[in-house]
Amino acid sequence: YIHRELGLQFNHQKERAIQPNTYPAKLDSALIAWEIISKQYLQWDGSSIGRFTPAAYDRLLHMNLNEQQRRALLSQLQRPDHPKMVDLVLADLAAKYSGGFGSLPIHHQLLLSQLDQLLARQPSLRTSSAFVNAYITKLRPSSDSDWRNDPKLSADYLDRLWAFASTLDPVFNSLKLHILHHRLLLDQSQGIADKARFMTYIQLPRHRDYMRPEYLVASDSRHRADLQYNVSLITGLPAVGDDEPLLRDLLFQIFEQEESIEPYAKYLRDTFLNECLAEAKILRGVGDPQRWFALLSPAQAKALKERIDIRWSPTNKRRFGPADPVVLDVDVKNVDKLIIRHYVLNTENYYRQTQQELDLGVNLEGLVANGQKVVPCDENPFLRARRRFEFPELAGRGAFVIELIGNGVRSRALVLKGDIRFLEKPTAAGHLFTLLDEAGKVIKEGAIWMAGHEYKTDADGRIMIPYSTNPAQQQIILRVGNFCSIGNFQHLAESYQLTAGIHVD
Repeated sequence: YIHRELGLQFNHQKERAIQPNTYPAKLDSALIAWEIISKQYLQWDGSSIGRFTPAAYDRLLHMNLNEQQRRALLSQLQRPDHPKMVDLVLADLAAKYSGGFGSLPIHHQLLLSQLDQLLARQPSLRTSSAFVNAYITKLRPSSDSDWRNDPKLSADYLDRLWAFASTLDPVFNSLKLHILHHRLLLDQSQGIADKARFMTYIQLPRHRDYMRPEYLVASDSRHRADLQYNVSLITGLPAVGDDEPLLRDLLFQIFEQEESIEPYAKYLRDTFLNECLAEAKILRGVGDPQRWFALLSPAQAKALKERIDIRWSPTNKRRFGPADPVVLDVDVKNVDKLIIRHYVLNTENYYRQTQQELDLGVNLEGLVANGQKVVPCDENPFLRARRRFEFPELAGRGAFVIELIGNGVRSRALVLKGDIRFLEKPTAAGHLFTLLDEAGKVIKEGAIWMAGHEYKTDADGRIMIPYSTNPAQQQIILRVGNFCSIGNFQHLAESYQLTAGIHVD
């Protein structure tokens, strides 16, 4: 009562002598050692590695993890560069609740040598589509090589693909046909008819009229190849589609030297083979025509006799440099005279009007040919003769259309000489472009046309395009002189950000 009423306070404390410090001045390494803490955390979290940061993953790879922890660790890894990676992946694939190959992102990051080790230790992976697709992606050439337009690089790549695919089970027949078809197309462009490769190709069963029914019946229907099988994202090659024109062309070359259909009759229809044999002999003028006409039905014989061919040779060069001469081969049949016209295209106007790549469907109506000549053809109408034409007037960079006309049949070729590519990177001032020619050299005097504006190169050959208020995929026209190419890039918006790191001692 007195304390309350008088508001007395007794804040004095007893004076004590300074006591010695009983707490440690440093942490006990026995308590914070990696071996001790990591084991504790792994025991506490029996199915995850959530307490560990990516900096600890390399150490965790050496530890004895249970199935759940190992899978959790593998699901977080971004790089395959660890000596125990193959062992860990195999152990996970053998675990009870494994999702199989392809279920974890790290599976697609494995190196080709690691995939080979996996395959050697677990051969059953050959039946896994995910594994096969991952393996094939590792066989592709470097993205900075122009392998599609280099026959040697293409051949090396396709041979690597086939060396692997040929070891796969019949369930992958669609993939095998896909690879072999493109290898045969490459042979065709080089004027080669590889009989062994051709025989391997026709042995792959598929639903086509030219296949021998008895052979299809004897084959497993589950293993028939699909010509529409599309793995372009994996192999970088388009789907096959219709392969009959390729078969006919290869048989045409083979039957120029052979007279028997016997080696191929086990897999292909007799009627199809006889038609190809007769066509090859008659069009080349080999042997007695009556013998070969006897292999055809009256309708087929009549159609072959009246058929008009103006056919560009598949061995023609596919790409031309600005200084390369344009020389093209054409197979002609049943044409008394051949009209040859060539047109020089205004690429800048075409790209501005259509916003599309040039193709054979370019409209020539209203255009006057830049050159025309008439070539008499006095060959036997039953024979198909190869003619070679030179076009010295198609000089320098440019886009040209060559049109051949004979007996009411037209055939076109689109010739592109030269190319323009670009490098682009975002900078503080906008998108910085550098134009490159077909040889990869910097173009000093060029321009980019975009959305009604033209941006020219500066003294260093650079072009700066400001950022956009409406970011989107933007199409651009690249120009050097009178020649243009088309491209696109992601036009970005301005975005300012200041990032700083501050250290307080």
